[in-house]
Amino acid sequence: MASWENYAVFTVSAFQYIILAYAFSKSRPYRKFVFSNYWFVGSLLVLTAFTVYLVIIPDTSDTPYTNPFLR
Repeated sequence: MASWENYAVFTVSAFQYIILAYAFSKSRPYRKFVFSNYWFVGSLLVLTAFTVYLVIIPDTSDTPYTNPFLR
């Protein structure tokens, strides 16, 4: 069941998970600096970009003519 409340909770929690992954990868004195791990930084960037995409252009499968890319 889709609703705006579910959408808001999902988007906030998705950003929280991304921030949490970065926050728990602290560097000194236990690890190297976080930007030296290219795979981790790349995955953070891809996940952030996809989450921003989902926030800006939500799914409109029930009304296909409202999507700006389908015109």
